[in-house]
Amino acid sequence: MKTTDVFGQGYRGGALERMGLGPLDLARLRPGIIYTSINAYGHEGPWAQRPGWEQLAQTVTGVAHLHGEHMGAKAPMLQPGAVADYTTGFLAALGTLIALDRRARFEAAIASGSRCRRP
Repeated sequence: MKTTDVFGQGYRGGALERMGLGPLDLARLRPGIIYTSINAYGHEGPWAQRPGWEQLAQTVTGVAHLHGEHMGAKAPMLQPGAVADYTTGFLAALGTLIALDRRARFEAAIASGSRCRRP
């Protein structure tokens, strides 16, 4: 960990902090580390501690309802392919690259994201 540039994780909020692997814990071990964290419902708010995955993200955001409606179904339908998971991963990778660039220029950066953010 002392030579790691990037640490990425997709656990629900607080899970890695309880094991001593939160962003502040790792920053003490490796100053300048980029800690990329993604989860289902955001890092703050009443749903931050809930586990989640693709099917829940499509359902809670209304995407499954809209897709079912578009397909002429009488019930919600999941979109084929893990659109929320893939999009979240792509954006997390982009955020991590931006954070690496910012760290190189300004010596500090934080990146985080979620499949669906709840108020």
